[in-house]
Amino acid sequence: MKRVLAILITVVFVTAAISGCNTGTVNNNAGTTAVSSETENSAEEASVATEITEDKKEESAESTGESLGIEEKDTPLYIFTMNSKESMPLYFINGSEIPHVDIEDFAGFMSFIIGVNAAPVSDDTKSYSVTAKADGDIVTLTREDGYYMNIDFANDCFHFEDYDQFMRVGEESVLDLAINTNLKSKDGKEEYLHRSAETDVRMGNEIDIDLSKYDIDLVRDGEKYYVPLQTVSDIFITPRNFNILYNGENLYVSSVSGIGNVKNGFSDLGESYYSVESTGKISEELAKFSYNEFCLLFDQLYGLKETHAIDNFDTLAKNTGAKEILLGTDAREIDRIYYNIIYRFLDDQHSKFMNPSYISGADAAKDFGEYLGEGKARNSTGVLMASLDDAKAKYYPEGIPGYEEIGDTAYITFDSFIHGPYDYYTEAPGANAEDTIGLISYSVSQILRENSPVKKVVLDLSSNTGGADTAAAYTIAAFLGEGEISLENPNTGARITQAFNADTNLDHEFDDRDTLDGKGLKLFCLTSPVSFSCGNLVPNVFKNSGKVTIIGKQSGGGSCGALGVTTAGGTMMRISGSNRLSFVKNGSFYDIDQGAPVDYPINDYDHFYDRKSLNKFLDSLY
Repeated sequence: MKRVLAILITVVFVTAAISGCNTGTVNNNAGTTAVSSETENSAEEASVATEITEDKKEESAESTGESLGIEEKDTPLYIFTMNSKESMPLYFINGSEIPHVDIEDFAGFMSFIIGVNAAPVSDDTKSYSVTAKADGDIVTLTREDGYYMNIDFANDCFHFEDYDQFMRVGEESVLDLAINTNLKSKDGKEEYLHRSAETDVRMGNEIDIDLSKYDIDLVRDGEKYYVPLQTVSDIFITPRNFNILYNGENLYVSSVSGIGNVKNGFSDLGESYYSVESTGKISEELAKFSYNEFCLLFDQLYGLKETHAIDNFDTLAKNTGAKEILLGTDAREIDRIYYNIIYRFLDDQHSKFMNPSYISGADAAKDFGEYLGEGKARNSTGVLMASLDDAKAKYYPEGIPGYEEIGDTAYITFDSFIHGPYDYYTEAPGANAEDTIGLISYSVSQILRENSPVKKVVLDLSSNTGGADTAAAYTIAAFLGEGEISLENPNTGARITQAFNADTNLDHEFDDRDTLDGKGLKLFCLTSPVSFSCGNLVPNVFKNSGKVTIIGKQSGGGSCGALGVTTAGGTMMRISGSNRLSFVKNGSFYDIDQGAPVDYPINDYDHFYDRKSLNKFLDSLY
């Protein structure tokens, strides 16, 4: 890995004038702690603050001596596949089993993993590169575009000038909906989606992430600087929708879903990850660190704390009786408690227990759903989905076609948003297109064909449980011409209203020939409580536009993107991430977790799919 990183980035430590976490005024955000000289309201408080700072400096000074025992372990590193093997040194401090990384190594690691593997600009490592500079106890990481963050080793604190900008890659916008997606051809032409220049952005606040609040220590040893592996994974890697996993022997870079699971089978990475002996017992040290680290991650990255009345994860764990068990040594009980928290106390459908710890063993969670299933919300959605399937089978025993015309009404139906690896610029999609991009492109071409009989269009999302954001943006733009999608990060204050146009006729142009808007058509969207995530986003945008009539039943909600997360103990979960989909009214952002209210209700699910009768109902509305 060091050989690879040396090609991609040179990280140089120099002496520079660098400010740390305790300088300046920093806004206090959910999940963060801000330090400001303006909060020192008395001489006594100022004195105490000075003593604390001096104590921290003494601790840091001690760490620069020869008393630290630092063991370096060159560790095999597998990146997305077992066929991609590198190595990366891990460091263990004074006999601790908590792995740390050298910040110099990690700066290069970020540049390689994010810049090469996650950038939407192909073959461009400069789209995300990091350099590091040190001055005493402060190390500054600076992006290629000038955005920076400070790591204060004296006060165990991360300070971000702008967290969202620091994490942004290449041509992405802040809080970009099209994260990790290449929207350009090899010759630089825009494909499928165009980000409008009219996008409105409000940058996030400067924030401090106070690691000392979570009892997480940063270690300086002379001119070497060490940060816990899980800490840098949670703050820098997880927001890009993949993770670093360590099983005591190997390191793995993968998305949580890329590991696989017991029910559907593990990937080669998953098989290797669980190949170590599962003792079922976790050490007190690792259990405590894992708990503290997950408190940090949850506070920083969970997007629904306000609506769930959660101040922080530690308080949630205390109030639900979970903390004592999470700090214990029974790894399987720890996994069971995380399962309960996900499905009993979060129960937001995006959040999901994925895999148990390697210490518990791959099959440890087989019986976890005996009483809870996957939570009330997921369970009720499953029951309703079965009812919808029964209603469909009455009228479409062979399955509903993606596109069909009944009289003067066109129906477009799909149950998930998919952006597949298809090149429709080389071969235009047909009626059997397997992804949303292809189906929408084909449907628009049919609806707008010469002498088309179509006067009404119904987008049937009644069984749509979500999927690819880019496919949802494409659908919105195909219906509205220019579709606006608003997101906010409640943890940083960043907001964006991002406008997209779609190229549905596949001519690399983004104009009024690509949309159903303005063609004199009556546009409808059919929804149910099953319509979730992107299946909820699209009708909410339609509702807010005033151009599409919502029929059926109120959609099921889901306002945050799903984010795969891990604990230091190796448990894998998915949570509602920090980027929250919203609609804007009178300049205010409102999240869409309540679903999109319908304009005209349809109470009998049979009437969703008896489309001749549905046509008559639609005609009666005008």
